[in-house]
Parts: sequence; C-alpha cells; structure tokens
Amino acid sequence: MKKLLELIFHKFTKVFIQKLDIDNKIIKDNNEKLEKSQNTINDLSGKNIYTDVDDDFLYVINKAIEYHQLSNLYDITIGPLTNLWNISNQAEYCSITNSCHIPTLEKINNVKKLININNIDINNHKILLKEEGMKLDFGSIAKGFAIDKINELIINYFKENYQDEERFFIINFGGSINYHGNTTNYENKYGELYISYNDINNPSDSLINIYPNKNNIVSSGNMERYIIVDDVKYSHILSPITGYPIETNLSLVSIMNDTNIDADCLSTILYMEGIEFINKLKELNTDYLIIDKDYNIYISSNIKYKLLNSNYQIHIIQ
Repeated sequence: MKKLLELIFHKFTKVFIQKLDIDNKIIKDNNEKLEKSQNTINDLSGKNIYTDVDDDFLYVINKAIEYHQLSNLYDITIGPLTNLWNISNQAEYCSITNSCHIPTLEKINNVKKLININNIDINNHKILLKEEGMKLDFGSIAKGFAIDKINELIINYFKENYQDEERFFIINFGGSINYHGNTTNYENKYGELYISYNDINNPSDSLINIYPNKNNIVSSGNMERYIIVDDVKYSHILSPITGYPIETNLSLVSIMNDTNIDADCLSTILYMEGIEFINKLKELNTDYLIIDKDYNIYISSNIKYKLLNSNYQIHIIQ
C-alpha cells in the first residue's frame, strides 16, 4: 500500500517541509499486530490462557511497567476505567446531544478492583491477565511507539534511496512531534527551528516559543478531550487510585526526550503527578515546559524560549 505522508511542522507554524511517497505497510502491520494482541489478551483475561506476542509488544509492555515503577498513577491496566468513563468518545458528541454523563461511584469502585499492573503475567513472549475483566489500555504509550517506528522507517528510506541518514524531516501527530536530521537547510530558509504555543485561555493569542534541544516533544493536557457535566469539567486522563479524572492545577505539560515513547509516557505522568514531579525529571535528564492555571510557566533551564504574552510569569528551573 502506497501513501503520501505529509510531514509538517507544528500546527502553529504551518510550514510544509517534505512530501514522501513511502510504503507504510510496515507501520500499518505493526499497529494492527499491537491492537490485535491487546484485544486477544483482554478477551482472555482471567482464563489462564497465554497470548503469544512479538518483540514490539513485549517492548511496549515492559516500557509501561518501567514507568509504573516511577509513578503508581501510571498503570496500563486502567482499561476498564477508561471504558467506563468513555470520555474520548463522549467528547465528540455528548455536548451536542446534551447526553454527557459520569458513572456512578458504585461502578467506579467495581472496576477499580481490576486495575493492577502486577496482575500482568509475562512468560518470555507469552502474556496473560490474571483477573477476569482486566483490560490493557495503550492510550498513553501507543502513539509514542508508532512515531518512533515511523521515524526509523523514514530514516531508512532516505538512507536506502538517497544515501542520506541526516535528511531533515518532522513528524507531527497532534500533540506529539519528532524531528530528525540536519536542520541547516531549513534554518537557512525559515530561521531557527521552534515550537509555538498559544494561550490556552485565549487560543488566538500567542504565548511562548521554545527552541527544542531534544528530538521528541510530547504534550498532555485537558484542552481537547473532556466532557462537562453540571458545569464541572472532566478530563480524559484518569486516576487509577481515585477512579476519577485527575484534578490538577496544570493546564498543559510538554516533555522533550530522545525517544517519543518515553516522552509520551512522561508527559502523562507529569500531568498526573503535578509540578513536584520535576525533581524526578531532573534525574532522568528530561526537559519540560509546564503551564498552570494561574498564568505561570515552568521551564527547564537549558531550553531557549521567547515569551510572547506578558500575562504569564516565567519560572526557570535549574
């Protein structure tokens, strides 16, 4: 299958970089295998039957377990709770039809019992979920995994067809960005590479430009996927501990990392854990930008930036 893959810079810059006619079958097959294995494992939960998985699936599972060790709020067995709230699907239509709703406390408590990453049984390349009704949810990690795969595919494309491993390109998948290669030609034509953020309270106004020093930038927040019930806003990012959407003073967080899968996981964790988590990020040599609801911006000390909105106060974290 041939597909025209348009690689464009962040939506605020609207700069067209490159068009490639590439074979995306590898990515399609990988995503289908990941989803098929996940669904099979979920369907067989509690039946003591293992599902064979490949190296990619095992890599994603182990990466998720690794990040659970960093934060117990990060748990990919949150699937039953995600399905119960169904916020991502509700957000598309319920405000129009006036049908937004939240689950009862009884139902929340019932599905919370099924959330336990320690009940994933891994035996080499075989996996099962120990309790009936458990479900894996890769929503906080799958996109990062896919972008890393696409990045690898495009690098190999340039290498095989142009003998050029440093050809510049950018991948932008709604909140997740990867760029690769020598930026000299781009910067000679357009200026220094940057990512622009708009004011969350006034989306038509610019807020800040950052000049990334790592190749992967992933953002998390409650700007798009949420529902409102009785004038209360409920985000799609759920706590496996309380069973309710995360309550936080943060509006948006961005993580800059060497791989997209790590940035994907860490952006979710940072949003859930809050500003105090930046001490852990220092240990992981990971850069970040945080915007809170009180018009504060927290940013790693080694990230260049240009503030475009005087209503916000910058805090440089050493």
